[in-house]
Amino acid sequence: MPQKTLNGEEKRPKIELAENIKSAVNEWGEGGYKGATDTTKRLLEYWFCEDHVVDGKPFEFWTCQKEAMEALIYVYEVSKLHRLSDLKRSFTVALPNIEDLWSKYCFKMATGSGKTFVMELAMVWQYFNKLREANGRYSSHFLIITPNIIVFDRLKESFQNANEMKKYPFIPPEWRDDFDLQTVLRGEERTSKYSEGLLFLTNI
Repeated sequence: MPQKTLNGEEKRPKIELAENIKSAVNEWGEGGYKGATDTTKRLLEYWFCEDHVVDGKPFEFWTCQKEAMEALIYVYEVSKLHRLSDLKRSFTVALPNIEDLWSKYCFKMATGSGKTFVMELAMVWQYFNKLREANGRYSSHFLIITPNIIVFDRLKESFQNANEMKKYPFIPPEWRDDFDLQTVLRGEERTSKYSEGLLFLTNI
């Protein structure tokens, strides 16, 4: 039976795996992001520690966006856990036996909490590690599949010509000349064969 809080609201059960990851990530962050690449450390510093101004107003990423990126980086880059079965073993949680063939990660974020920004942060993190780091499994090619045309049109505004990634403080100033991401929308063709990165955006 669901538990109730003092004011009568339903108390949602915590997800054991998520709680164990969060605890490990907090300790890792307090320790100075040990094990992350120099590229990743620079991005984390730029995103979450430096002051930013957008359209003449102070700007900062939200705490939930920071927590999402720290968790992804810790699991993927530092711990090198690329399967749900690996997560199960590493964080000692009770999950069914899983024979997963592909990397799978999930962010549990509320509506309006800035999920699109997290997607863009993740792409910038992968892109520059692919470009600057000799070791590790990174990519500069991305595919986003939206569930319908409404979501496609919404994300089109953000991703076309990498508009948001160029407007907001995703890319450290000293790396902006190295950012070459071509966005290909549903039904379009590549405009250049020589771009460093590719983002394909389509819908079901």
